[in-house]
Amino acid sequence: MCPVRAAAVGFVVIGGLGYMVLYSKKKPEASAGDVAKVMSGVSGTTENTRPRN
Repeated sequence: MCPVRAAAVGFVVIGGLGYMVLYSKKKPEASAGDVAKVMSGVSGTTENTRPRN
């Protein structure tokens, strides 16, 4: 296995584990999309990650 492929696979595995940890610790009113936004860093403002009323 080439080093680039090994690094890519490792990145995907670690990213998946990180997503699962964040998803398991999320608040009930947060959606899976909210977790993905926080994980990828594109949530923008805190308004996008606060509970909806």
